[in-house]
Amino acid sequence: MCANDKMNIKLNMHQGNNTNRSGLQIYFIRILFVPIVSILETLTNNFGTYANTQLGIRIFKSLAMCALGIFIVRNIESTALPAKWILIPITWIALTLIPIYFNSALINSLGLSSEKTVENRKYIVLCMIFLFPITYLSVLTMDQLGLPLPNLSQINLHHMILWALYQLCYVAVCEEFFFRGYLASILLPCKKHPISNKNWRLNIIYILVSSLLFAVSHIVISESLAGILTFIPGVALAYIFIRTQSIFVTIILHAGANIFYVLSTLLIAR
Repeated sequence: MCANDKMNIKLNMHQGNNTNRSGLQIYFIRILFVPIVSILETLTNNFGTYANTQLGIRIFKSLAMCALGIFIVRNIESTALPAKWILIPITWIALTLIPIYFNSALINSLGLSSEKTVENRKYIVLCMIFLFPITYLSVLTMDQLGLPLPNLSQINLHHMILWALYQLCYVAVCEEFFFRGYLASILLPCKKHPISNKNWRLNIIYILVSSLLFAVSHIVISESLAGILTFIPGVALAYIFIRTQSIFVTIILHAGANIFYVLSTLLIAR
């Protein structure tokens, strides 16, 4: 029996044991990620040999840094350390700041301009208005697909304000600095901010790669297919980062999305 026949038998056995919901999950993964990989291949094929080689190196570097972060965070998660709630955000921040220590030019890609944040305050308000219904629909989709919703027993509802501050000050900050800011410094190398790069192909590649890594990190760390749905917010945040030139805008929106995510779960689980 050839290797392909064995693989087909295993796939058939696996499919025979799955429920209809798990079949929907697999279908959802395929329709989401396969076209994205195809788009990346098409975009990279349009570059010259030298540019394509450099792009491949940058994408590989992004994958390596993200894999390192996931490895460290997963090991922290598996421990009983009382301070792991702060060690995880510190890990992503460290992976952002250490390369900047050796190459200070990378800081230009982090979008640290407070002026840009003020300029885009109306943009923030507009995004927040649409954020809750979009988040609610995402959670509803998770529920329909049979994906696990967050365990609200881990959140002290009597201290929701403190939890919201944690989302803003730690989770949103560290993830935005790494997945939007640092990955932009790798995938969109330029002397100024990434928005000054007029190459639309590089911008699309940055959005897709950073969003894929964002989703994969959530899937692996949480050990749940629910992390798939973070790809869509990842695309939105990456685009907004390029559009506004401010990491603070995406931090605010990211924290808002996390808070709305829990509120939506409370509404749907009632």
